[in-house]
Amino acid sequence: MPPLQTVSFLRQVTAFDTTHGTNLYELKLGCLTGKDKQGRTILLAVSLIKQEDTLSFKWVFAEFFKAMGSEPTIMFTDGDVAMGAALRMFPAVVHLLCIFHMGKNLETHAQRLFPGKENKSSKDQFVKKFKRLMYEGYSNVAEAADKFDADWNTMMEMVMEATPCPGDLGIDLGEDDVYQPCEAEATAEDDAAATIAFQKRKVGRKNKPPAWLAWQWLKNQYAIRYKWARAFVIQNLTFSTFSTQRSESWHASLKRWQKLQKRLLQLCKMLELKRAEMTDRNVESSIRYTPEP
Repeated sequence: MPPLQTVSFLRQVTAFDTTHGTNLYELKLGCLTGKDKQGRTILLAVSLIKQEDTLSFKWVFAEFFKAMGSEPTIMFTDGDVAMGAALRMFPAVVHLLCIFHMGKNLETHAQRLFPGKENKSSKDQFVKKFKRLMYEGYSNVAEAADKFDADWNTMMEMVMEATPCPGDLGIDLGEDDVYQPCEAEATAEDDAAATIAFQKRKVGRKNKPPAWLAWQWLKNQYAIRYKWARAFVIQNLTFSTFSTQRSESWHASLKRWQKLQKRLLQLCKMLELKRAEMTDRNVESSIRYTPEP
């Protein structure tokens, strides 16, 4: 998976997302994107993988970092467990989550937590408070953790009034059932085994009632709050990036070009043409721009 055009890797924030339906062989296309100093999207590399599992994503990231000559400071992905597990094998990379995907999940689970017309007002207030945590920080960074916990507890009280927490979950919002990948020095096989164990637990939850699933989602989001809550995310230099939207826009652009699924050669030609457009706009020089110290 060499990048479409070798460039100096000076952009420190990268987004990665995968999509289906771009080729006849059912390979999942992944776009790794950044942006230049003018804020324009740069396609840095693409990947084609058969399985969206930990080992496949680890290979994608390793080859990408090698081709670019260094690792990015920050990588944005959706909440895919296997992607997160693969990135844990690169401890120098800060892994953050796309707030667009979180917003979609929020709407689904809010409906489960506040069912019926009688709870609509409470549900709207809950969603508003949750989105404030996603999109707004705090003026005092030193107190961000305490302020976040206070706001979170207020939301939990609202949820408890509408849908009490299932007894087998408890309201201890720790990391008990959040995927815990192996440490960076562990082997890929160890990490793959951990992923499989998590997926088995995930399958076991399929028949759980909607309220249980929604509470489990809340529990998990608290455990990984440093990856999505703006109060913590803004402590990293993200260059105003908070989602994988740039990667998704590439997917949408490619799919608009093709009416039918394509062979790999046709797909590569389409990618090359799109990259040529970017080169014509002198994006290449922007990528190579080195900011003054």
